[in-house]
Amino acid sequence: MLELRQHSLAIITFDRIAQAREHATEFVHMLLPAMAHASDADDAPLAAVAGRCAAKLAQHVPPEAYLPLAIDSLRQHALNPLGQRVQYATLVASLARGMRPAARAAAVPQLCAALAEEPT
Repeated sequence: MLELRQHSLAIITFDRIAQAREHATEFVHMLLPAMAHASDADDAPLAAVAGRCAAKLAQHVPPEAYLPLAIDSLRQHALNPLGQRVQYATLVASLARGMRPAARAAAVPQLCAALAEEPT
């Protein structure tokens, strides 16, 4: 029952992002953690919807609104356990699929730098 509810909420979120477009910027700080958590491979249908949601978000929201939060969540430090970093890595791949080519090209060096950092 809980999985069905999560899946339904993810579909509703996907629809809302498509409708909100530029206003989704205001809620990125809430959307990214939810999409990252939903992108866990344990629930493939939910993860697929979360991936489409992230790609849709990246189509309509400038990377400056979500990339710093995503990059910080990829970094190795005490507040980012491995499981959460894996979820964000999956989310970043979905975000990259939705980015415009120029934005993707600008984001890749930032992502590579974040992944290459030594743990703190």
